[in-house]
Amino acid sequence: MRSYDLVVVPVGSWQDVRELEQMASEAASAPGILVALPAEFYGADDSVRVHDPDEGVEVAVKRRDLWPGVIVGMRTGRSVFIPGDTAHKSLHDMVQWMQISQERPDVKQDKFSIQWRIMVQNAAARDGNVRRRILHLSDLHFGREDVSKRQSYLVAALSGELERADEVVITGDLFDQPWKRHAREYKTFANTLRTICRRPPIWVPGNHDQRLFGNNIFARGRLLRELAGLHFQAFADNPRARMAFFCFDSCRSGILARGKVDDDQLYEMAMEYEHADNEGRLDGYLKVALVHHHPYEPDASPGVETLIDPRTWIGREEFVGFDGREEFRNWCAARGIGLILHGHLHTPRLIEDSIPVDTGRGTDERRLMTVGCGSSLGIRQTPMFFDIIEWSPESQSWTVEFFKDQRGGGFLPLVVEATPRISEHHPTRGRHHH
Repeated sequence: MRSYDLVVVPVGSWQDVRELEQMASEAASAPGILVALPAEFYGADDSVRVHDPDEGVEVAVKRRDLWPGVIVGMRTGRSVFIPGDTAHKSLHDMVQWMQISQERPDVKQDKFSIQWRIMVQNAAARDGNVRRRILHLSDLHFGREDVSKRQSYLVAALSGELERADEVVITGDLFDQPWKRHAREYKTFANTLRTICRRPPIWVPGNHDQRLFGNNIFARGRLLRELAGLHFQAFADNPRARMAFFCFDSCRSGILARGKVDDDQLYEMAMEYEHADNEGRLDGYLKVALVHHHPYEPDASPGVETLIDPRTWIGREEFVGFDGREEFRNWCAARGIGLILHGHLHTPRLIEDSIPVDTGRGTDERRLMTVGCGSSLGIRQTPMFFDIIEWSPESQSWTVEFFKDQRGGGFLPLVVEATPRISEHHPTRGRHHH
């Protein structure tokens, strides 16, 4: 492929095939351009998942609302996504330039630099669709010597993300033991996040935050003294970003390191939902459930994917699992929650599922995506991870991007996935409104 100056990849769904073929034909008419056609196009209801995306591919996946378009890559490895409204003009300019450069090799490099800047400018000519951002961290385990020394590096690496984030969420295990010294380290970290992001992080407790060594043995009870000073909120929302967060404590009950969201907590959260959704206030919001324990078993079940597993969990589920996980997923689906964020496994996971919900008029299939974040401070020398969720209130769609640290060499994107437009489900007064 390095024998070509440019590689063009049309991007779109089945509905865009005719326009994509026109783009491909136009690009293929010029020398020096390789056109790579996808083996298949996505349907309107399909999610899009890409591993190890470069810049152009990343933008193409995230900005599905701008399809159809083209990804244009240079032999240097740089790439850019150009949406359909400007792709035709960019392709026309590229074809003309490539034809001229064949006749005038002496001006090829200067022309190439100019043409690339034109493409980047055209790619930037996107619509005004504002996208909101959630920074997802988990399993910090402050108090451990091996993770506390990485705090400064994590804050420095995330400074740009924190400035752009509308919300920061942390899905449990804030500290390693429910002791004052460990809690103090976390509070310092949380205050730093708040200073940069200008909003306090939204968090849920983990088993290590309220159980000695993360385990509840012989029902010895919970140690809540250090958690009490952190002001846990069961519900939080951001009207500006049109996002709502339902925060569950999956460590109220359960032995060893296991968790559970029992019926009492589900009813309590139902009351929070009804109060928050007064007269449909949450219509059009991205509804997110935060929980520490993993709502799906860590195995090779259909639709369940572990993105990277730095250690084996085979045989350990009986000690660390989530009791009543199916009931929890069903509750989220029935309430119109489309996204669950969790931690606990110290490994990033991405699960897409469809949950049947009885609407009283039949069964409705609700899309549910579950995102697990790895340990953001790299407990036990595992890699450090964080996730970014971008949400578009206008198109009612979101993308999830996973980042992994290269042992101090910076965080690189691991996977990016985009959902299609979600439908609005507004459960209230015993009915579902669409």
